[in-house]
Amino acid sequence: FAYFTNGTTRLQISMDALGQNETLDRRSYAKLQHCAAPKELPLHEWSNIKLKASGVENSKGQIEHSDGGMVMFINEEKVCEVPGTA
Repeated sequence: FAYFTNGTTRLQISMDALGQNETLDRRSYAKLQHCAAPKELPLHEWSNIKLKASGVENSKGQIEHSDGGMVMFINEEKVCEVPGTA
C-alpha cells in the first residue's frame, strides 16, 4: 500500500502479508510493516518510484532484514525498507 502523508508529497508504504503477526500494537506494526521516504517528492517534476517486495534470497542484496520485506527506491536510490512480516 503506497500513499502520501496528508497535505504533502512525502511517500509512505505499508506491507501486510499472509502469516504476519496480527496481534501487534500500533507502534510495533509501524516499526515492522511501514516506512516513509526521508523527504518530500519535488513538485512539478517526474520522480521514478520503484517498490520491490522480495524474500531475502531473491533480493539481490537490496533487502537487509533476514525475513525479506519491501524496499522503496526514488530516482534509483533506496530510501526505506519495510523489514518484513515478523
